[in-house]
Amino acid sequence: MTALLSPQEARLFAATHVLLVHETEAMRRVSRALLSQLGVQQLLDASNAEQALAALAQARVDIVLCDWQLRGMDGLQLLERLRASDNFRQLPFVLITGETDRAVLQHAVSAGASHILVKPYSAATLADRIRRAMAAAARPKAAGLGQAAPGRSGPHSSTVLVVDDVPENLQLLAEMLRNDFRVKVAANGERALQLCQTESAPDLVLLDIMMPGMDGFEVAKRLRAHPASEHIPVIFVTALDADDVRRRAMELGAIDFVNKPVEPEQLLLRIRNFMRYVELRRQMQSEVDAMLERAKLEDDASLVAGQDVRSPLASALGLLQPLLVAAEDGARDDLLAVEEQLLAALDALHLSTELLRIESGQFQLRTRGVPLRRVLERVLRLSGEAYAHKELRLSLDVPGPERGPGTLLASGDPLLCHTLFQQLLQLACEAAPSQAAVSLQVHAEDPLRVVLRYPAALTATERLQFFGKRSDAIGPSAYAAKRLAEAQRGGVVVDTDEAKGEVLLTVVLLRSQQTVERG
Repeated sequence: MTALLSPQEARLFAATHVLLVHETEAMRRVSRALLSQLGVQQLLDASNAEQALAALAQARVDIVLCDWQLRGMDGLQLLERLRASDNFRQLPFVLITGETDRAVLQHAVSAGASHILVKPYSAATLADRIRRAMAAAARPKAAGLGQAAPGRSGPHSSTVLVVDDVPENLQLLAEMLRNDFRVKVAANGERALQLCQTESAPDLVLLDIMMPGMDGFEVAKRLRAHPASEHIPVIFVTALDADDVRRRAMELGAIDFVNKPVEPEQLLLRIRNFMRYVELRRQMQSEVDAMLERAKLEDDASLVAGQDVRSPLASALGLLQPLLVAAEDGARDDLLAVEEQLLAALDALHLSTELLRIESGQFQLRTRGVPLRRVLERVLRLSGEAYAHKELRLSLDVPGPERGPGTLLASGDPLLCHTLFQQLLQLACEAAPSQAAVSLQVHAEDPLRVVLRYPAALTATERLQFFGKRSDAIGPSAYAAKRLAEAQRGGVVVDTDEAKGEVLLTVVLLRSQQTVERG
């Protein structure tokens, strides 16, 4: 179906590695045929999510086409799992569904579907969704939104194909339908098949049975056998009225059976009723596309807003530091309260905009020397105030002088480091029982290691899921802390000391080559 693709797109589709996930062999067969028509040459398929994950681990995959309805882990759960993975967070993922509930579809959009393909669909629609999903993955998020899906709307938006070998019948039906629909006509089965297997296929076929050469039954059979036309609904319009004729028509997938001579008002009413369904499906696909565009717009707006807000907040925090040093006790308390609010605003920004930038691959680290003692003292002070009701015993051990040459400096972003340690210390303070000891110890190695200890128990399953992305996004996040550390070329690992009943969180950061803190 080369008419669907430009030469450049044809080359792109030929080089694209597609993973197709459908539970039934019949649907995989139909989808393989559609993809083959689009020139896809590199195709893997799977019948369930587990097979899909195995394929992703072993082979190159550029895009996933996945049915929502899978046994065990369904398509949406597979999507959520991939979006929580470092390796596949940005992998284009088209979710295929017959679902029409807007709330359910919005959930899929929020989960990170690149596009949603509503059944039934044609090769043209499939090509469009693959094209748009690949383009969205390739472009920077803030570069702009993709164009809306090409759609048909307004009067005469649906097309009816009338197939009959009698010219008078063609003229009668065409004139009857022309005020409501776009009408195409075919005087034989061969021409009908040609019209149904093009990019501009009709939405409905009115098909006569008794035609010379290829009769209506054979036309319907060939329509169902071809992936480009197997979804097109058929209404038989015939003078035959025997039960076996009706039964065979229904076996071939006819949605209705109308006897000749035709009662124009009755036939028009039936077609209008069915076309309402066609328009609803078309509208649903458009709404799903709009949901995806809104989600992209929100991401873009969030990224732009983050750039605008972080700089003045950081500047205000920098201006505050000399005032804190010079302030007397009464004024110092007020300035510390201001500092706390500025840091809270920056933390919120880092956990939304900066995290989104990291996840989308757009974050650019501007390294400088991070005075670990100062960052950790500030985090410890704020946590002590926030959890004063628990009477926790918070302690910090940092080797080296507090200031001047020899001060321990990490390589990274001071404000991101603050949010990173703030998240982890919050986790520790929430998990630890009242009056427990929570300690931070810095090991002056290269890379630097900061070990956070607190009394708590973790099962093997909890350890495996410790850094998982939480859907509720409420409270401190080990996932966010890990991503912030990785963005600074470091990491976070979790371990347990079963003898002491403690959890150990170790943050690894590169050591700065600076010998004296700057700016």
